[in-house]
Amino acid sequence: MGRHVLPTADESSVRGAARAVSERHTWMKMPAEPGDIEAWLAPGWVAQAARTTPVDPGRLAW
Repeated sequence: MGRHVLPTADESSVRGAARAVSERHTWMKMPAEPGDIEAWLAPGWVAQAARTTPVDPGRLAW
């Protein structure tokens, strides 16, 4: 299991982080709505919206 935390959610950063992942169950956290970044994700990635608890922010899982 791994994690990438992106301070910004621009297309280049999101695509680069997604390409760098070779292990399943890796999370990416970023300040973005799922609908804004879904087109930048490769097949196999799932976008999830932020939850209401501060302990569990929005994430993407592959």
